[in-house]
Amino acid sequence: MKIIYNVISFLLLGFAWSSFGSPVGGSPPSNRISLEQAKAIATKKYSGVVKDGELEHEKGQWVYSFDIQGKKANIHEILVNAQSGKIVSESVEDPSQQAAEAVADKAEGYKAAK
Repeated sequence: MKIIYNVISFLLLGFAWSSFGSPVGGSPPSNRISLEQAKAIATKKYSGVVKDGELEHEKGQWVYSFDIQGKKANIHEILVNAQSGKIVSESVEDPSQQAAEAVADKAEGYKAAK
């Protein structure tokens, strides 16, 4: 009986590791631009204070995501492709949208790659 328990535990552990062991999209590409290079690209597009910057898998690709606050309370989210350095998305979020996004990320157990 103990052998069966150990086998089942091993299988469940293997399943959990394969399901949750790496971020969606696999590992970040090794041939990517640096966070600082991506930040320079993003702030050239929209100047302001960078509130957050991270590497994440979004919209089917690895991107650096930056939240940039200008003179108003709105946040500009700029996505820079981690390999090409091209801006792939740009959106404006008000504080309530930012809060809703943070709640959704937390509910999904979201973790950005570092």
